[in-house]
Amino acid sequence: LDGEDGPRSGADRELVHSVLRLFEVLKAFRRERPRMTLTEVAEAAGLTRASARRFLLTLVHAGYAETDGKRFALSPRVMELGHSVMAASSVWD
Repeated sequence: LDGEDGPRSGADRELVHSVLRLFEVLKAFRRERPRMTLTEVAEAAGLTRASARRFLLTLVHAGYAETDGKRFALSPRVMELGHSVMAASSVWD
């Protein structure tokens, strides 16, 4: 991923850009749209359908998403990610 100003900066080279794109897929799901088609996820995440499909199938394989063959939804297992953050923080943080 090149930035608007050309090739990646030194700091950008240290990032795992596919993880950043995965976060965009996760954030695409909202209360208003808990179940989406591949096309809807791709558009919401700013990805190609092929990329969105690979991320979604990976999430399904890992148990973080589910599909009925047409629509995808996050599974309750996603809450484990938030629980990890909460468990590592005190209530006052």
